[in-house]
Amino acid sequence: MQSKWIPLAVPVVLWITSLLVLAAEEPKPTINIFPNQAVKLTIGGYAHFQFSTSSVEDQVDSSFEVRRARLTADAVLSDWLSGRIMIDAASSTDILRDAYLLLNFDPRFNIRIGQYKRPFFLLEILSATTHLPIERGVRIRGLGRTALFDLLDILNYTNRDIGVQFEGKFESSTPIRYALSITNGGPANRLDTDNGKELIARVVVSPLKKFDVGFAFANNNYEGVPIASNPLPPTESANAQAFGIDFLYEQGKTKGLYVQADLDVADNYQGPKVGNTNVFLTQDVPTLFGFQVNAGYRFELHNRWMSFIEPLFRFDYADPNRDKDDDASYLITPGVNLYLQKSVRLMFNYDIVSFQSEAQETESAFRFQAQFVF
Repeated sequence: MQSKWIPLAVPVVLWITSLLVLAAEEPKPTINIFPNQAVKLTIGGYAHFQFSTSSVEDQVDSSFEVRRARLTADAVLSDWLSGRIMIDAASSTDILRDAYLLLNFDPRFNIRIGQYKRPFFLLEILSATTHLPIERGVRIRGLGRTALFDLLDILNYTNRDIGVQFEGKFESSTPIRYALSITNGGPANRLDTDNGKELIARVVVSPLKKFDVGFAFANNNYEGVPIASNPLPPTESANAQAFGIDFLYEQGKTKGLYVQADLDVADNYQGPKVGNTNVFLTQDVPTLFGFQVNAGYRFELHNRWMSFIEPLFRFDYADPNRDKDDDASYLITPGVNLYLQKSVRLMFNYDIVSFQSEAQETESAFRFQAQFVF
């Protein structure tokens, strides 16, 4: 008995078959995610998950947060051109971090154009993935930024900026690296707000194997600042300068002693607040002085669950005005890093902040951070 569906099915099958034949005859479109393909494109990133406490009164006792969630794209465009873009999805930082083009003319002379880290402060230049303590400065809820890194960052001697940098490396019996940077001189991701620019020069020598000594100089010129946060008359000009020396020693990649140290002297040109802004000082500028030393010792382990254990200790001294008594602060951090593998570590810190002034109480915070890098 003939099915009643056969007369209907035959034309449907013939219609579908004809569509498939036509589709096979037409050229298939090419979907190219990267229209201008790089020779090599590397996607990477890292994330930091934190738990922290605070001893400051009227503050939340403890909190979880995503401290960093960064994604990087490194593109090799030719044998002498490369570039990087880094973004951060964490709410505690700006979205755009790095965005630059690198012209690799020669190992002795390269040009970096875009937004990048200023080459002044070693502990800022080092990636957060290799920094021994969790934070570079003081980060306790309810307590101001008082460590050396904090003071330099507020004055725009550190962190990222937009400009051009000339850099290179000379191989010899004593390897030498250099960087000469010219940038806007303000915060990252911002247009310039005055006619001046910031110049930073850095030289790093390696007198011994695994030991680097760096020397840095910064001059930030402010000329005709037209905004309230830096109330210079348009006809005036001022220069803020900073000098630094730093040391880096790494006994071995997987085990041994690791030391990071920085000592800096700088013009602290931001005066007391008037309203919601800081007065820009052009006369009798205070001299800022400080140093930080981070030291850790990495022990290699041989088990399934953990690759290394690294006890560490940090000491930071920061004096915002050398001519004023009782205004310095101390940051002491004992801690330990547990490496589940090279790219995953659990970090435990206990920050203690004390002050020369008896009017300020000692504050502290426990901090835990889980980090993974890919």
